Amino acid sequence: MAAILAILILYFFLQLLLLAVAVVIGFGLHWCFPVVDIGTGILLGMLSSIASAYFLMQLMRAAAEDGVDLFDDTDEDEESGQPEVRLPLPPGFTRRRRRRSKKG
Repeated sequence: MAAILAILILYFFLQLLLLAVAVVIGFGLHWCFPVVDIGTGILLGMLSSIASAYFLMQLMRAAAEDGVDLFDDTDEDEESGQPEVRLPLPPGFTRRRRRRSKKG
């Protein structure tokens, strides 16, 4: 029971944090652009803060899956021994040049 309560408290704390950021961004938008209503500004603030948190989590998850140490102080010049990843280009991505026809 205590674990569920702790998870719910953490969830509501994170929701309050997101809402506080959204209200600050909403009032900032309304202050900069008075034509933007406060409710619309808060909604835009909520969307932008959720999108920022989502992309930050995706970047951190990708770094953790690749085994990247974000606080590594070693030189970047050293060979890591990992192969370089190259993604193939989709067909039609590069433009083919047409040869000019010689007339005359």
